[in-house]
Amino acid sequence: PVPSVRDENLYNQATTKELEKMLERSDWARNVRKCYKYRVQFKHK
Repeated sequence: PVPSVRDENLYNQATTKELEKMLERSDWARNVRKCYKYRVQFKHK
């Protein structure tokens, strides 16, 4: 699934630690796979 603009902005602005915190939050639970995918891309930029 393609992330929303809001999600992309969060990833562009977030540090790796912030992304890890997002993954732990219950409101991100449904997006874990997407978060992981983009976290991996973020880490390798």
